[in-house]
Amino acid sequence: MNGSMTLIEILCSFLLCIALLNTVSVRSLSICEGGHTTVSCSTGYVIDILEAFYGRNNQYICPSEHILTTFCRASTSETLIRGKCQGRNSCSLLASNSVFGDPCRRTFKYIYLEYQCKKTVNSEIRTGTICEHNQSTISCEQGYTINVLDSFYGRTDRTTCPSGNTYTTSCKASHSPIYIRGLCQGRRTCTIRADNSLFGDPCYGTYKYVQIKYVCN
Repeated sequence: MNGSMTLIEILCSFLLCIALLNTVSVRSLSICEGGHTTVSCSTGYVIDILEAFYGRNNQYICPSEHILTTFCRASTSETLIRGKCQGRNSCSLLASNSVFGDPCRRTFKYIYLEYQCKKTVNSEIRTGTICEHNQSTISCEQGYTINVLDSFYGRTDRTTCPSGNTYTTSCKASHSPIYIRGLCQGRRTCTIRADNSLFGDPCYGTYKYVQIKYVCN
């Protein structure tokens, strides 16, 4: 054997490096309050969130004279960020109290995000339905995670969860897709309760349901 590498060996090493950069390396970013940015992966890869919050946990990210606390996270910020980004090729994030609420007044905050890019896999589309006042667990097989394609809380037909209390079939809670994605996207299992206390009541007096279409990747 000699110490030189063949062209094939060099090419294979190059392709391996590209794969590792796209799937293994952990990336992080911060968006200072009032700012916005787009998070993206290469074609054929999707965002896999490891950590996310809106608030503040140190003095060094987005430095400011207005820091009264460094122990501050908006309680639903991870769910909302996951709902917008997890499993997508790209997403746009705005660091604003109007999106997440204000977890610490008079403290300059930021979005902090750690993620990696995961290769997509095509799978069979599955549908889960949860009638109002019930809950159910959506799950994938070991080694696979949920990729939400579409979801809502409301009613779009008369045959799903049939009831005499069906006054409309054009009814969806506006924030329900983001909330459901935040609960389920990128997880192996998630439990969802179909209830007005979580999603609001988009059509008073009509018996509603959660419907989620997903694949296991």
